[in-house]
Amino acid sequence: MSRSRRKCLVAAVPLVVLLAAGCGEDDKKASESNKPKTLVITASGAGKAVKLSVPATAEAGVTQIRFDNQAKSGRSAELVRLEGDHTAEDVAKVISNEGGPIPPWLTDGGGVGGVEPGQTGTVTEQLREGRYVVTSSEEDEKPVTAELTVKAGEGGGQLPRATGKIDAKEYSFTTSGLKAGPQKVEFANTGKELHHAIGFAVKPGKTPADLKKFFESEGKGPPPFEEKGMFSTAVIDGGQRQVIDLDLKSGKYALVCFIQDRKGGPPHVAKGMLSEVTVP
Repeated sequence: MSRSRRKCLVAAVPLVVLLAAGCGEDDKKASESNKPKTLVITASGAGKAVKLSVPATAEAGVTQIRFDNQAKSGRSAELVRLEGDHTAEDVAKVISNEGGPIPPWLTDGGGVGGVEPGQTGTVTEQLREGRYVVTSSEEDEKPVTAELTVKAGEGGGQLPRATGKIDAKEYSFTTSGLKAGPQKVEFANTGKELHHAIGFAVKPGKTPADLKKFFESEGKGPPPFEEKGMFSTAVIDGGQRQVIDLDLKSGKYALVCFIQDRKGGPPHVAKGMLSEVTVP
């Protein structure tokens, strides 16, 4: 090798190293931008003293929402996006008005469904820029609320791959790929009304008709489902979807929606939104 060629090679090596390092940094930044952002919500306390701990701000984009329930009872952490100058108090009034109309300024939805005390629930969804209220409530109590501002952001990647799927629309559910054990399930609202999915583990020998009769009687008599085998999603608007982490057992489940139409009226279960699914 000639002396001039050796000089060229020696000069080129540092440049190649620098370029490689630069590419590595770019790849690292690209990889990080493709990861979902993280939003952590915590509930603590008991009864009327329950509090929600929520960051003041978050960035828009695909976000993993982690709800840590440190409260003494089962809770949820559901999100609604506000339009106009409405407040958290306005949201609490709408939620407390069972069967009442749901105004158009209350949009999107999402968050984490029911989580038992001492447990953590996670979902991944697309958060849009705007003003949000996080709500958490038990039956017959005023919701606990906290405010969240989602600012413009970049990245966040795509929703994680799900092996199972639950689709909700007026007034039925369809499912595919559900199995026993821990799994990621995509919950999608393909309808126009607000929907959620409450999964009841049906007791042996019982049918969806037994569940419907139980709900119509407002819970009179022994429940035809295993209370410890339940799961629930948050309420989401038409066109929304989220990926939820579920741990299912083999057997029959009944999927039920208790949300009313936006104009108000009976819960969707009264319109036949109760479907049976078998988890192998």
